[in-house]
Amino acid sequence: MSKVPSADSSKLVNTVYPYKLLLQPDTRSQFEVMLSDLGITSPRTVLGDPLCQVRDITDGIATVKCGRHQFTVPAGRDAGSPRTHSTYIPTPTQEGLLSDMILSHSVSDICLVGPPGCGKSVVINEFARRLGYDTDSVVL
Repeated sequence: MSKVPSADSSKLVNTVYPYKLLLQPDTRSQFEVMLSDLGITSPRTVLGDPLCQVRDITDGIATVKCGRHQFTVPAGRDAGSPRTHSTYIPTPTQEGLLSDMILSHSVSDICLVGPPGCGKSVVINEFARRLGYDTDSVVL
């Protein structure tokens, strides 16, 4: 929250603890009451969130601008090429997801989970390209 104070607190809670996936319906409703008591309401749309843009990469540190706020995140050796990966289509949802990933990367590691063919590899390759990382595939 200190890096981007305008970030949606409900969205951050869901990122850190995806309770809708983890809790049973009765426990989920109790958790939502607790969030409401704390003033954390349902998330805003992705389109209303400030999108993060990588401005510069120097010595393994990327400068990121997210809305009016600027912060740094770990990065690879050099900035990605100006072109996107050939299979990446920049939709508002994908750009919002990439912004969330960059923001999460500023404080911790990230893990994408989803069924085969949903686009995890395409998104992570675009994330890596923007931050100057190399990628390796690991089949589990």
